[in-house]
Amino acid sequence: MNATLRSSLLLLAGTLASTLVAGGAAAQTPQQPYPQAPNPQQPPPGYPQQPPPQAPYPQQPPPGYPQQPPPQAPYPQQPPPGYPQQPPPQVPYPQQPPPGYPQQPPPGYPQQPGIYPQGNPNVYGQAPEPTHPKSGLYLSAGLGLNYVSTTVDAGTNEFDLTGAGGLLSLRAGYALESNLVVFAHLLGLSVTEPELDGSSLINSSGTSINLTGLLASAAFFVSPEIHVHGGIGYAQFNSNNIRYNNIRSPDGNGGIGVNAGAGYTFWLGRSFGLGLNIEALYARVEDVTGYGGGATFTLTYN
Repeated sequence: MNATLRSSLLLLAGTLASTLVAGGAAAQTPQQPYPQAPNPQQPPPGYPQQPPPQAPYPQQPPPGYPQQPPPQAPYPQQPPPGYPQQPPPQVPYPQQPPPGYPQQPPPGYPQQPGIYPQGNPNVYGQAPEPTHPKSGLYLSAGLGLNYVSTTVDAGTNEFDLTGAGGLLSLRAGYALESNLVVFAHLLGLSVTEPELDGSSLINSSGTSINLTGLLASAAFFVSPEIHVHGGIGYAQFNSNNIRYNNIRSPDGNGGIGVNAGAGYTFWLGRSFGLGLNIEALYARVEDVTGYGGGATFTLTYN
């Protein structure tokens, strides 16, 4: 039994000794280090190196450099006291024209001729230029030259009185539309010292004949400047100191007269114009038949 116990103790002591020896050897053997992972910030060998990072730019410039100006305050909405105030916003102009101006035609309809100003008819910032004649009062006065030929029937004797002289034309009326004017027309043709049957009168000093018409007339304007006119009414023939074979020429007799003519008016502005008119007058006055015609320079108001 003692021998068995001794053998067991010896075996245990050998096992412990072997274990200690093996542990010491393992402790003396150095462990190899693991390889390190490559740095992702550094490029692989053979590639150019990255430059070092630059320092951020300072907010303030270095000493010796000009300083940044301070931020400006925002401009006030209202000017300071003593400065002129801003004008108030203007009210937009209405799309519809003011009263008294021609209305615009509906979309798709043609514009009415003669009522819009030249240029853009949608601009109503100022009064349109009027067309002539425009509705309203119409006055005209003219002076010129004429030629008159009259035939006097004195029973068994008949003679002609002819000559050139002055012509007077006065008109007063109303323009109904942009191309129609109605007016009263006084037309007077006068000849001093007329000829009798183509020969000068004996003792012709102080002799004269006058052919006058007071007519209801109308003028039609084919354009703002050009018109034609005509009228009918009362006519009168007057003579002064005219005798033929002891027969006195009629004087103061009345009858019917007819007038026709045409004219051109150059408008100086909104109301006045200068023109040239051609006039013709036919008169049948009892025993006298007269023709006359001439031209007048006119001044017109409309």
